[in-house]
Amino acid sequence: MDIVENGEPLRVGVSANNVLGRGSNVHVAYKLLLARTQSELKSPKHSRETIQDFKVDWAKLERASAEMQNTMAANSAHVAVKIIEGKD
Repeated sequence: MDIVENGEPLRVGVSANNVLGRGSNVHVAYKLLLARTQSELKSPKHSRETIQDFKVDWAKLERASAEMQNTMAANSAHVAVKIIEGKD
């Protein structure tokens, strides 16, 4: 699905199979997975998914978190290099 956030066009997968797929914006995917997890945890016990399905969703949430951290670290390193190069 294509969306616009802060005036910037973004692509994000919306199914379990493509939410973290190639080209999917990891920040938006993380928000989507976080909302899904919150919804599951707040839903009545009788309508929750199985623990096995929840573990799969939780693993995707952890993966999205790790990918976001990697992206932020890479961006920070890139900015640091630009700052250093600008001072030379």
